[in-house]
Amino acid sequence: MSKKDTKAQIMDGQKILGFIFDEFSQDTNEIAQFFENGDGCEKVDKEDKENLCKIRTMKFPKWSIKFEESYSPAEEDSDDFWSGDINSEDMYFSGEVAEFKIWLNKNRQKVIEAFNLSADKIKKLDAIVK
Repeated sequence: MSKKDTKAQIMDGQKILGFIFDEFSQDTNEIAQFFENGDGCEKVDKEDKENLCKIRTMKFPKWSIKFEESYSPAEEDSDDFWSGDINSEDMYFSGEVAEFKIWLNKNRQKVIEAFNLSADKIKKLDAIVK
């Protein structure tokens, strides 16, 4: 395999997250829940009421994923501060990509079950975690 072929197969953590979103689930809450329930996860919640943003961080020993939800202001007659529409939902990866891939590979069966992956999607998962 040439150097060019090897480079083409390397994915950074952010691209892997994007791949999970595009191929396995377009529901960021489902993805967040999967990682939250994962082995070694420490969840940290933060609310930024000034900027109407909720941030959930799933911390693992050598990598983390941050989920940010941006909200519109709530209706004036609402008692729930967070009842406004969600403007955006974003995911951010930081840390060691190799460790992220190792974790996904170790938890391969859980990924398959959590996202109900077809044989074709399992092949795609295997291609990114190798």
